[in-house]
Amino acid sequence: MSEHLIDNPEFEDEPSEREIRISTLLAAFLKQEDEGTAVSRERFLKENSDVAEDLQILLEMADMIQEMAGPVSEDELGLDSNSPLPDAASSKAPSSDHEANHELKGSLDNGEETPTNQGDSVDFYLPGDLIPQVGKDSSMPEGFTFGDYQLLEVIGQGGMGIVYRAHQAGINREVAVKMIRSDRFHFDKDVARFYKEAQTAGSTQHPNIVTVFDIGNVSGRHYFSMQLIEGTDLAALNRESELSSRRITEILKDVASGVDAAHQHNILHRDLKPANVLVREADGQAFVTDFGLAKQVENELELTQSGDTVGTPSYMAPEQARADETQMGPASDVYSIGAILYELLTGVPPFKSDSMASTVVEVLHREVIPPSDMNPDVNKYLEAICLKCLEKNPQLRYESAKELAEDFQRVLDGRPVKAVPVGKSKKAIRWVCNVPFFARLSGNHFPNVTPAHRVVNHLLWVIPVLLLGLFILWQSVRESYVPDSISIGTGMSDQFYHQVGLELKKELATHYNQPTEILTTTGSLENVSLLNSGKIHIAIAQLEVLANDNSVAKLTPLYADKVHVVVRKGLGIKALTDLAGRAVSLGPTNSGMRITSERILSTLDIDHESMRQTFVPFQNMLSDSSIEAGIVTTRTENRVLRHLLNDPRFELIGFSTSQINELTQIGYHRDRIAGDGLSQVEAELTSTVATMAFLVSNADAGEALVNRMLNALFEERKNGSIATRLNLLSRTAASQHPIDFHPAALKFFDEAEQ
Repeated sequence: MSEHLIDNPEFEDEPSEREIRISTLLAAFLKQEDEGTAVSRERFLKENSDVAEDLQILLEMADMIQEMAGPVSEDELGLDSNSPLPDAASSKAPSSDHEANHELKGSLDNGEETPTNQGDSVDFYLPGDLIPQVGKDSSMPEGFTFGDYQLLEVIGQGGMGIVYRAHQAGINREVAVKMIRSDRFHFDKDVARFYKEAQTAGSTQHPNIVTVFDIGNVSGRHYFSMQLIEGTDLAALNRESELSSRRITEILKDVASGVDAAHQHNILHRDLKPANVLVREADGQAFVTDFGLAKQVENELELTQSGDTVGTPSYMAPEQARADETQMGPASDVYSIGAILYELLTGVPPFKSDSMASTVVEVLHREVIPPSDMNPDVNKYLEAICLKCLEKNPQLRYESAKELAEDFQRVLDGRPVKAVPVGKSKKAIRWVCNVPFFARLSGNHFPNVTPAHRVVNHLLWVIPVLLLGLFILWQSVRESYVPDSISIGTGMSDQFYHQVGLELKKELATHYNQPTEILTTTGSLENVSLLNSGKIHIAIAQLEVLANDNSVAKLTPLYADKVHVVVRKGLGIKALTDLAGRAVSLGPTNSGMRITSERILSTLDIDHESMRQTFVPFQNMLSDSSIEAGIVTTRTENRVLRHLLNDPRFELIGFSTSQINELTQIGYHRDRIAGDGLSQVEAELTSTVATMAFLVSNADAGEALVNRMLNALFEERKNGSIATRLNLLSRTAASQHPIDFHPAALKFFDEAEQ
């Protein structure tokens, strides 16, 4: 979380005229209702028909707040709104500084001793002004006896319940015991909701849901006991520490898994928020808690009126804010998880205004500001997941919490997610749509307006000039999508890269009438340099050259380049460590082969600086006897390599298991070299590692160009596709590689799976 983002002036937006009018009308009408001078609601809505729908929703919500808030609210208690007290089983709940929260004493005001055992005359259902402060222990060192439990200290409290750390004598374990407060006890509906919370949570057994052990009452005092989580809630954790992208992903994967388990039992949580997620200190595991507002989809116990809005506005889905029962479902909880993710990424919820009513209006109508606009360092995959969760339309979100958990797992595995990251074009369109002039045209009454939007709005008198500029820009973009002639950087003419390029050129000319130019280069490094300079559109390059280069996008993996260590016989070279000080071909300058060789030797602590003749091509080993060995990274099918491995002067040596383990830690894959047809390869399978060769483009390459190249590569013809003929990875195999695809390539492979 980045705290400074909360104060970012770029996003301190002034409320729209419509928002101001709605808030003013609502405040005045509610005041008149309190004074008994208001007109009927029907007349009030009719007189303000242009905003009647929003006013109706807010009036219903005001009624709900009045009904559900209870006699003690956070405002009345004087609590910091950023530090809510969890109504849950966290053993490190934040403490309240409220002056009315007195520590329980062992004696009454008149000095008489308070009995604490046998008769249990102490009322555990304490009114709001007598609840012990969170974190304080009871009046007796050994605690209060309550049935099978000994109540040790208060660890949490909320509007309806109070939570104790307790010791369960019969089983000799520590648990959390939740009891209903006496100032809520006389409400039958609150008692029913209290039991419903326990029964709902207890009906779902899952590692990421707080387990309920026991439900009942002692002498008419209602309680339930549950698993004690030694840790803190996510709201407090987020305030107290800066969570990494990986830690955020781990926590919310747990939350999504727990919520999915509840959904499998036809239970919607409906109040997911950071304060209702507990994180265990020992292992970091997250738990979903507080099912007080949960709804059982079937056989619903009607504790809320039809049309009641339930939940916390900043985290509730639009259909929940409208109390639209027909639209509420698992996607509503998915939205709430997205809202939690948004706050963890940016420091603020997606929607939070000065009042609950204004927040609900924003939830219903305002588009969320992308997290990357507030924090440019946000992980793009987490942002994609977040924005998919926060779609206004439930059908555009994840279909289930399980699907969401799977996308979080993909982030942890380093694989592309199903949610498509926001592209530059979509960001540009969204930005333009938030200019007030265009927002009004589109019917958006709640745009996210920044000072830059206002400047543009004032300059819209130059619309004809802008339209002309947009037309010229579109022509330029269209040219960049599919150039008149596609230039492809390959490699040296006798290398496999060059053969792939020639096949692409032939396919494009035959089936797409597309002129194509093939550039012969020294290899991967030169290809990437030409790509960045704009001299070519497409290239083939090894993975090592592409590391940390965000200007280049991968379109598809082509094949595995295996590392072959070829040595001259009779020189005593039996392992890689014997290469130090020798004459070894590592590959030409600026080639992917050389980068791979040096990286492998450096990782294995073998001094490549002491080696001689390292820039000599490995092909020269056939004619130059002074070259003692060569590290050749290419396909085993390479013609010159096979010549070497069938020459009795040479042999192939493999990597040790420990060396392979070290190299896999930096991204190489385990592989083996088959000895079929190679007379100088003694073992049937020689252990080695492999890197990957990719077809790449500029990161801003157009979708049409990307699709054309991928179709040319994978389209099946009478004689098969290029991928089939050259024994490259198939379309299906390529789509399963955990790489950072160009967005258009990701879409291409997704369509293949469907």
